[in-house]
This record gives sequence, structure tokens and C-alpha cells, in this order.
Amino acid sequence: MKNKKIVVANYSDDILQAIIAEYNAFIIDYPNDNAAILNTLSAKYGKTVHSLRAKLSSLKVYVTATHITAAASSNKGMTKEALVTAIALLVGRELAGLEVAPKAALQSLYDFIRSQKDKIEQLASDLANGN
Repeated sequence: MKNKKIVVANYSDDILQAIIAEYNAFIIDYPNDNAAILNTLSAKYGKTVHSLRAKLSSLKVYVTATHITAAASSNKGMTKEALVTAIALLVGRELAGLEVAPKAALQSLYDFIRSQKDKIEQLASDLANGN
């Protein structure tokens, strides 16, 4: 009788979804800093940078620096999925169905929410400092 190899998953579904969501949000905010993003995720989740890069690549989520540069120069930006994930993280809610919206609308919504969040954070900082 042959011994069957037992496969153990290195990433649970919950951890994997969290890593993907955080990576997508980071890559939108810091598009030229893949190494720092992977280092941050590595420290948070206890996975090696190589393991994270390999997992994100195998899932077709990882974005190389040359791809980022090409997307920025062609004005394509990030994927609709990345925008939906980033918007969901900004508002703190799952937004089922939003991925069917046109990409231009998603980009506009993301930019608006991001600008409002920055204004709110600045106002809170001003109030905390007595300004």
C-alpha cells in the first residue's frame, strides 16, 4: 500500500483573504513600494516575503514594479477588484455587487472617499492639537 502525501495549507482562507485585501489596499496607496508592502505583511502574518510573493503571484494578485509603472504611464491604474477592495477597507464594510460598477466610477468613488477620509483625519488632528 502506498503512503499518501498529506497536504497542509500554509494559509487559511481567512488569513489569505485578509492578506489579499491588505495587499490590494497598500498597492493602491504605495504603488512603487512592493518590498515595503511585503515586509509589512510578512511581519504581521508571520510569513516570509518569498512565501507571500509566491502566494500572491499564484493567485494573480501580485503586481510587479514594471507592471505598476506601465499601468501608471498608460493611465490604466489598478484593477476593478483592487479598487473595490480598497473602497471596502476605507468604509469598513463588505460591498457585495460593487465590482460590476464601471471602473471609472469605482476610481472616482475611491478618490472621493480617500479625500474625505484625509480631511476627517486632518480635522481630528487639528482638534486634538487645539487648533
